[in-house]
Order: sequence, then C-alpha cells, then structure tokens
Amino acid sequence: MPSIFSPSLFALSGTVNSNLYCQRLSSFGDELVTLCQDKPELFSLFLPGGLLALVCLFLLVILRRRHAQVGVPASDTQSAPIMGIIGELERDTGAASLDDRLVKSRKYFFSGLRKVFSSRKSLSAHELFPALEELLISSDCGVKATRDLLSELKSENSIDLSEDGLLAALREKILKVFADSAESSSMGKEIASAASAGTPNVVLVVGVNGAGKTTTIGKLAQRLKGQGAVVALAACDTFRAAAPEQLRAWGERAGVKVVSGVEGAKPSTVAYEAVHYAKNEAVDVLFVDTAGRLHNRSNLMNELENVKRIIERECPGAPQEILLVVDGSSGQNALEQARVFHEAVKLSGVIITKLDGTPKGGIVIAICKELGIPVRYIGVGEGAEDLRPFISSAFVDALFAEHDDDLSISEEGSQTLSAHAAVRRRRRN
Repeated sequence: MPSIFSPSLFALSGTVNSNLYCQRLSSFGDELVTLCQDKPELFSLFLPGGLLALVCLFLLVILRRRHAQVGVPASDTQSAPIMGIIGELERDTGAASLDDRLVKSRKYFFSGLRKVFSSRKSLSAHELFPALEELLISSDCGVKATRDLLSELKSENSIDLSEDGLLAALREKILKVFADSAESSSMGKEIASAASAGTPNVVLVVGVNGAGKTTTIGKLAQRLKGQGAVVALAACDTFRAAAPEQLRAWGERAGVKVVSGVEGAKPSTVAYEAVHYAKNEAVDVLFVDTAGRLHNRSNLMNELENVKRIIERECPGAPQEILLVVDGSSGQNALEQARVFHEAVKLSGVIITKLDGTPKGGIVIAICKELGIPVRYIGVGEGAEDLRPFISSAFVDALFAEHDDDLSISEEGSQTLSAHAAVRRRRRN
C-alpha cells in the first residue's frame, strides 16, 4: 500500500530539506498504517485527525506549487530559492509614481492634521502648535527638526493658521530644511559610474541587519550596469551565512562579478582580494557589502574600520563613497544609527529603504536636519526601479499631494498595501 505521505507530493521546491522532511513523513505514515492494521479499533480514533492532516497536506502542496512557479534556472540549484524570491519581487512592482509609494506617510499626516482641524477650520496659535508638534514628532521628524520648524512658523506674524495656510507654510519650511543642509548639493547625487584615472570607484555600504544593504547593492549594481559601467561586488559580509549567496544571486541577475573569497575568510581579506580584482580588471564601480553590525557594538565597528583601512591602503583615494542603509520604518533608531556610523567612518550619504511600508516618512527630514548627511537614494518598493535618487522637491510634493482617497481613510483603516506587504500576502495565499 503506497503511503499517503509520498515524497512526490512535497518535493516541489527541489531543496534538500524538503526531501528529508518527505522521508520522515513517509516513514511515519507507513508506521501509522501498520498500526491501524494490527489494531482496527485505533482506526476510528485516527480517522478524524487523519482527514484533517490530509487537508493540511493538500494546502501545503498548493502553497509549495505556487512558490515553485517562480522561474529559476535549473542548473543553479544552490541559489534557486533566493533567485526565485528576487524574481518574484521584481515582477511584482512596476514604475509607480512617488505619490503612490508614499501614500501611507501622506495618509497618516493628513488624517492627523484633519483631526486637529475637525472642530473648526481655523485655530489659534495656542491651540494649533502643540497639536502640530505632537503630529510631527509622531511622524518621526525628530524633536530638533520639529521644534525648529515650529519656531520658524511662529516667527512669521502673518502666517495663515487655517488648514490650507498651514500646509503651504509647512511645505515651504520643510523644503528649506533640505536646501539649508550642509550637504545640500549632494542630495540625490548618483554614484559615479566611471573610474577616475584608472582607479575604481569603491563604494563601502554599511548598516545593521535587516536594513536592506545586500538588496540595495543589487539594485544599484543593476542601475549602474544599465548605464554602461563595469561593476563588481565584494561579499565582505562573512558573518551571515546566506549573505554571500544572496549577493551572488543579485550578481548573476545583474551580470556582474562577485568576489566572495574562500569560506570563512575574514572580511578584510575579501576586501583586499576584491580591490585587486577591480584594479586588474578595469572595474568602474566596486560595491563592498559588509556584515550587518549593531551600531552599539564597539568590536564590530572596529572590524568595519579595519575593512575601510585595507581599502584605503590598497587603493589610495578609496573608498570614494561610504553609504549607510537604514530602514525607514525603524523610526528614531535610524537617526541614532546614522549618528554613530557617521562618527565611526564618516558617511558620504544615506540610503533610506522601505519608505513605502511606513506611515512615518519624517525620518528623512530628521536625518537631514540633525546630522546634515545627504540622503542619496530612497527605497519605495521591491523593484530595482523603486530605488530612486532622492529629489527633495519631488519627495515633499509627494508628501503634500492631496488625493480624494486620502481624505477619508485614516492610518488604521487603510487597506493599501506596500509592495513588501503585497508580496508577503501573495506568498501566504
């Protein structure tokens, strides 16, 4: 009698773990059938549970089949799971407008502001500014940026304290924050796609785990490769087991070389090999992926500084860029990360990811106002095209763009999904 736990039902993803699970389930099924044959009275006890198990197994088969539909080259079995996920994310998103991508932040702010003006259309300064301060801080604009914005608004005697007047004045003040930043000329500046005097443009990418460093590097590699640059990637994140594999998957997708070194190599060793590869092979841009390290762990920060010293020693003038990737949904923790990393390695810019998935996009304002570090790119979706150069005027326009569907939908009642959430929901279904 064939077992109902046949491995053919489960071996849909082609992974070693799936086969192991199938073998164990098949053995268990055979033992269960034998037991019921020896003791028929147990059959009635196992029947309800067995039917429930069959239903669960059927659902599992459907879920695995849907996940297996993502196209992956058959020859690349080791990186197949990651390549499949990357392919799914890329296919999920199109070239949506920035207005659409920042809809959560816009709805949160506008719904909060409308609550302030719910009683009447014009308020006194005494009534308005405390409520506005609370709204801006809860939007992750930061205490310093919020107080400076309110101070400038209060200093204007002729300010219109109606809802429309306040929005116009606030929009102008936020634009001024970006314009007055110490590095305003570098806002949204793209990474140079050509080597200078035969020296590769080395970009050191830092940040904590989960911020999206490796994915961001993959998207940037695709972007620069499309501009005609010769790009290489250095897998210096030797701490996280899946990091080199993930970077190789992005490298294959973008058609660029990935230098990963031998298994267990030190990050500084991989950096050394990658720099020499870039110099010998006339690479224009070398992205150096680093281990996600907590900004409050001094030993890990020292390791990062050591990687930087190796790059400086082997390639004078490099790294030309040190970019920090932060998760836009992590709130004020992102500001603290930027502060500590800037003190350690002197950042040339910040990339803020996952802004489409948070209702609190004010962290962009906080970083620019409090640290003066230019925001170079923002991530507003899963696709490569959703990593966009930060243009302050476009960002502010998107935050203040008023749409009919923004007026009645609050943050709690919103059914709009971010690109990240949409992918996760489709996987569950």
